[in-house]
Amino acid sequence: MDHLDRPKAAVFPQFKIPYVCMSLYGGKDFMSYPSTQGYDIEKAKACDFVRTSGKDEDTKYIYDDLPALQSFLQSWLFFGLLHELHSMVGLIFEPSDFISTDTFVTTTVGEKLGTIRRLDTSGLHNLLVIWYEYSQTLDHAEVEKECRHFDECLEAVYKLCYRLVRCSSYIDEKLVLSFMSLGNTLENGMRWVHDRSYYDRLPEGGSTVHGLVPPWRPGHRGWDAPPMLFQKLLYNGWCPSEINILRRDFEINEIIYASQMPRFGDRNKHLACNPDHCNAANIDDATYQTQHHPQCKDFDQCPELAVDYDLVCNILQAGETPLIMATQTGDSLSLNVVPSTIPNGPFAGQKLSYICFSHVWAHGLGNSKRNALPSCQMQALHRYTYPILGIRARQSDVRISFFWIDTLCVPVQPEHAHLRKKAIAAMADVYSQARHVLVIDEALARTSLKRFEEDLMSREVGATLAASASVINQKELTFAIILSDWWRRLWTLQEGLLTNSLLVLFREGAMSMQEVVSSTNEDHVRNRADMSSEALKVALHNLIDRAWPFGHTSHHRKVITLLCDRSTSHAADEPSCLATLMNVDVSKILGTPKESRMRQFYLSLDTIPAGLLFLPGPKLDFPGFRWAPRSLMGEGGPSKRYVYSIMAEEEDSEAKISEHGLKLEATGYLLTSFNVALNHNCYIVPGPPGKLPSTHFEPNHAPPYDVTAIIHNADDYAVPKWNELGHQNKIDPVLIFPAHRKLGVAQQNPAILAHSPRKLDGAEKEGDATWTATYLCAVHCFTNSMAMWSGDCTAKSRILTEQRSIDSGRGYTGDVVWFKDGGKPIRRWMIT
Repeated sequence: MDHLDRPKAAVFPQFKIPYVCMSLYGGKDFMSYPSTQGYDIEKAKACDFVRTSGKDEDTKYIYDDLPALQSFLQSWLFFGLLHELHSMVGLIFEPSDFISTDTFVTTTVGEKLGTIRRLDTSGLHNLLVIWYEYSQTLDHAEVEKECRHFDECLEAVYKLCYRLVRCSSYIDEKLVLSFMSLGNTLENGMRWVHDRSYYDRLPEGGSTVHGLVPPWRPGHRGWDAPPMLFQKLLYNGWCPSEINILRRDFEINEIIYASQMPRFGDRNKHLACNPDHCNAANIDDATYQTQHHPQCKDFDQCPELAVDYDLVCNILQAGETPLIMATQTGDSLSLNVVPSTIPNGPFAGQKLSYICFSHVWAHGLGNSKRNALPSCQMQALHRYTYPILGIRARQSDVRISFFWIDTLCVPVQPEHAHLRKKAIAAMADVYSQARHVLVIDEALARTSLKRFEEDLMSREVGATLAASASVINQKELTFAIILSDWWRRLWTLQEGLLTNSLLVLFREGAMSMQEVVSSTNEDHVRNRADMSSEALKVALHNLIDRAWPFGHTSHHRKVITLLCDRSTSHAADEPSCLATLMNVDVSKILGTPKESRMRQFYLSLDTIPAGLLFLPGPKLDFPGFRWAPRSLMGEGGPSKRYVYSIMAEEEDSEAKISEHGLKLEATGYLLTSFNVALNHNCYIVPGPPGKLPSTHFEPNHAPPYDVTAIIHNADDYAVPKWNELGHQNKIDPVLIFPAHRKLGVAQQNPAILAHSPRKLDGAEKEGDATWTATYLCAVHCFTNSMAMWSGDCTAKSRILTEQRSIDSGRGYTGDVVWFKDGGKPIRRWMIT
């Protein structure tokens, strides 16, 4: 896969896919190619590779042997797709352009023996640029027409690859990987070509006139990777939850890139982890052991240095922030505890300039028993700090630094629990007032991000970086951070968000995230054959973006997005951490019993993004708060893609919290099921309540009706389970969407079901009335036109079964429900 980017210190060689075709691709039309080779097209799409010509008289069917079948698949799904693209842009397709020779085997002494033919995709970048340039010569209608055709080809490849991975274990998975990687690349390229064709042609300011989104866009499929790639990662010490995140949030080309990133640390530390949760970074206070610095030469001769504990407590009691003042004279290091405000002298009242450390306790820089660290760790903290602060002492051989780290500056003794709470409540000020926050993570500290001379692409479009520009590879930087333990912890999120200057310690030294994270997306698309997904582009931008002040709903939305996949050793820490992140009085949270802290946190917010209501997952069990997530951390919950789609700023609105419930504008539809509890996954059918639509019609002349499926979320997200919801609550519920969503053909929408809907008193006009309902569960919905029904599809079967049940006297089944009051939406809601 030569077209894909690679980390500089890649731990595995790039995938080299053998050329296995027995004959060159000779088809003219991609979709009909199987029939030219004697296969039934529909059966081939379903992984049933039986020939329809040359049938044997005894068996009636002929199945190819494996080499012939793999030859056919590579010819069709790889070379056929490339042939289709070449034909679209008016180029002559030469299969040899995508074939090269390579060494068959290299001996242990470096001797190269034999040659093998393999696929060569290094020309894909140029091909996509040619596609773009060609599209600029057409009007947008022609571009859209060609993209629609190519999108159908990609859909066929995607579905077949999906089935090959799950049904055909005999097919070489590297071949399937090459089909999926090519499909992912060409799909991203097609979206780029199509969108540029649309937006580049809009008049100035036209985006507001014609709408921000084109009327049609190419599909965005989740190009997964074959199991062998994930098994390889698991064998090499990856955490199952990291693998789950890769599968869930990224597509195959980014998964291949991430799989080649070097990983550091004990390969066995994730043996107790599972796909939903990483336990490796959790700690037990009773058994926790502080670690020496990796460069410490003699543990026995490295004493533990404790700070003045009483002075730490006294400074906190006085309402100040305790800092560690480290003074190095020659090889000697002395430590003192000082307040952050200078108490006397000519600079009395001024604040000291200091650095806060953000670290993962599981990496050994904590201490659960006393405020102390080994001498080697103290030396390292000072060594990291003084060059950054640049404080000059009168004596040339004296080096001074000021820093704050929770291990030393937050009391740990039980008798000072009140001061510990006070220190935690003040963390927002501690981190926001620091000159810098410095991240120390054992893997990031060993990761090299040396600057490199950017590869000069032979052709490029738009604003490009200069060929000699010194840049940091944004994809490598992003994956290094989001795969680190630091990124996955709850406490470290607040430490990263509260500062205006975030530094990360890499192998080369401390780097400022505000400086090294690209302010544009160009570095993510410099190779048009391997463009980054939106999830990768925005990951670090969300961390360093300071466009919205703390307490603003848009800031809350960003924090909720960043909480995906984070965890903490103590679940009770979450409300206080969230309070710090969202500008809420932490002392009020800490003064509340642990079991009620999340409720108090929500009450303290006043307003939240309304999209929070529609996130699946466990909910609180307090009156008025049964809509509220029990946790906002996403580990084991909805993916980033799911959260992004619900919390999209342009679609989301604000909701107001009170003790009685959540008040918001939404789109609600009253349903009627005729005193029958709805079943898991049901359909809303058109027409008057109780009347079933006819299923006797020609698909091309179907009535203009739609059928909406209500799908209880998959078991991973479904809390509670459907059979735990209560029989009565599933009778005549209300279906509620986010404010700007609506039912529509081919649209998928997050939604909730709520029960016992009723109109509140006080509204003068019908449209101004507020309705109240009690939260039941999260669902998602999609609508299909009846014209899309064919054969024995689920909706048609459900309606036929429902009709038979009614005709036999058994009554309604709960598989079908109707709109009450003609499906008129209700806009104002109080959800309890």
